[in-house]
Amino acid sequence: MAKSREKVQQLGFWDTQVSSPDHDAVCLWAYENAGLITRKAYPDIFDRSWSDEEIGVGLVRSNQQAMDIAREVASVTPRPTPRVVKRTLEYVLRSYTGYQEKLERIVGYADLLIETEVPMISARYVAGPARDTDDVFDGFEVAWSRGRGAPYILVEAKSVLPTVGELMRQIQLYRTAFGGKIVVVSPDDSYATILTEQGVDFVKYAR
Repeated sequence: MAKSREKVQQLGFWDTQVSSPDHDAVCLWAYENAGLITRKAYPDIFDRSWSDEEIGVGLVRSNQQAMDIAREVASVTPRPTPRVVKRTLEYVLRSYTGYQEKLERIVGYADLLIETEVPMISARYVAGPARDTDDVFDGFEVAWSRGRGAPYILVEAKSVLPTVGELMRQIQLYRTAFGGKIVVVSPDDSYATILTEQGVDFVKYAR
């Protein structure tokens, strides 16, 4: 029976750089600079004030008085910088098909998956006085979310660029199992423009 990586090769793609020390250097640089990569891929979530979607999270929006308080809290509370919370090397990309999507297929192995958190002004609740199960609204606090607008980023490290066809074949394969942004990191920026045109971000590896 073919091993997982052999199955990926049978699909028409095989990354020969994985065992290269130079590839490791680029990959580890991406790992250590995950914050920089996140800024490049999602600049709009940095260096700005609170958005409406980030204010009053967890509160019924029709509660106008409470929403006014939430906006007041936001006006005097600087918005923290979004942060990287998890980095996974050799992330396994899987797709699911069949009845209730129970059939699993390994699509490939991404060099790095970056997971982030974004700040929000969230409603704070405490246990109610009548019963422990009652929740009583008790103002607002800065909280962190890994869901609402927090990006996941897939990184492909290349110490030496393959042909543009080989690179895009790999990326298009990954897109069948990943809906977020894909970033290529390499010391060679020859494909930077064409990658941008294809909806792929590029970050230049700096030794």
